[in-house]
Amino acid sequence: MKIRQGFVSNSSSSSFVVSLDNEKSCKVKITLEVDLAKYGDKIKTKDDLYTYIRDNYCYDEEESIENFINKDSYGGKTCKKMLEAIQKGRVVVAGSFASDNGDPVEYFLCEKGLPRDCPDIDVIENEGGY
Repeated sequence: MKIRQGFVSNSSSSSFVVSLDNEKSCKVKITLEVDLAKYGDKIKTKDDLYTYIRDNYCYDEEESIENFINKDSYGGKTCKKMLEAIQKGRVVVAGSFASDNGDPVEYFLCEKGLPRDCPDIDVIENEGGY
């Protein structure tokens, strides 16, 4: 094990020593607080949603957004759930995570996806890493 003495710069590793009750307790639970708005767009109103759809979904521009939302398509179903959440007074955040920009939290979320057991969020869509 390396022992640090004095100032160390550009270190890419860190050492640790721990004491455990027994071998079965070697796992630790790490909790992170992540502001999802950092990784996406906040959508608070129906107008915000319509702007988001125009900017992010491919749909026939002659078709109304209402028709797009009511289509039995993947994008339509997702947008319909987004609209329902907004109508209930919730804020929707739509974004993405990348694994190649040096942000370890974003890398983790890209690879593992969002947790489904968080009581404060309702996951409308969650594609895993690719």
